[in-house]
Amino acid sequence: MSKKKKYRGHYCWCCGCIRPNEKFSGNGHRRHLCKDCKKLGKEEIAFRQHQRDIDRLLDWDGKIRRKTRHVFQSYLNHSDPRVQVYAEKVQAHSEHAYRRFRFFFRFLLFWLFEVLAVDGLIGSAAPCCFLGSTD
Repeated sequence: MSKKKKYRGHYCWCCGCIRPNEKFSGNGHRRHLCKDCKKLGKEEIAFRQHQRDIDRLLDWDGKIRRKTRHVFQSYLNHSDPRVQVYAEKVQAHSEHAYRRFRFFFRFLLFWLFEVLAVDGLIGSAAPCCFLGSTD
């Protein structure tokens, strides 16, 4: 026996809304596409589907997963220029997320070495490699 839904109606993947049954046509129930989104046209629906596919390639904090980078590369070379622009924006955000993660990780390691040095568990403070110097 299936679990009872906590809402009435259906979910439209295109607009992300839960709509009542009357907002879906007979074919729309199966496709999870409401009447309003069906009027957008094939190109707009395809663009929204590509946006959704690109967003699925991302990690929880906005980074592109290593195993899905080859799939993401196909969106950077896509024939639709709007998909290319969206993929470039996502790539820029992902690179920023990687830089933010690296900075936070280095700061955390530096802080850990400082705490261990103060407690006397290690002999010296953090190595210079965590601070970004090349010495």
